[in-house]
Amino acid sequence: MNYGFVLQKMKVEDHVFWIAKSNDLKGCVGQGETAEEAIAELSINEAEWIATAKECGIEIPECPYVSDNEYSGKFTVRISKELHRLLAKQAELNSVSLNSYVEEAIAAKVYNLQESQLNRLVSLMENVYRMSKKSILDSTIYSVVEFYKNTEDKWQKTWQDYLSYSKGVTTWKS
Repeated sequence: MNYGFVLQKMKVEDHVFWIAKSNDLKGCVGQGETAEEAIAELSINEAEWIATAKECGIEIPECPYVSDNEYSGKFTVRISKELHRLLAKQAELNSVSLNSYVEEAIAAKVYNLQESQLNRLVSLMENVYRMSKKSILDSTIYSVVEFYKNTEDKWQKTWQDYLSYSKGVTTWKS
């Protein structure tokens, strides 16, 4: 593979699987029961994506360069003494080093951005629901919103149900 990717572990109902998604090739993904399978499928799909783009005259993004020392895994950040004290106490309570605790806290914040993106989508769907008159999407949108308010697993299931349902629907009347 030539392009970077993001690897995510997903769960829909009781089924756990992995998705590898290209950072640079829009829509290029791989899926598998294991992380390795997802990456292997992404590698195949990357080659197919590039071949198809060439055939269709679609611009192929240049492979980004990343220097080995560009990201050392170290950076300096200044925080208040009080926050430093609180972090140290929380790390101690969790029986981990301060570095590990701060890394986990940062990762939780970064990965929480995905949740905020889902929240924006739900908000948009709520607006569509409020604006629409009785249409075939009413119950589906309402279900998505209600399930998401409870748990992410229910959100994923409802979204998959909606996608399956919407494949058979070509038009609707408001």
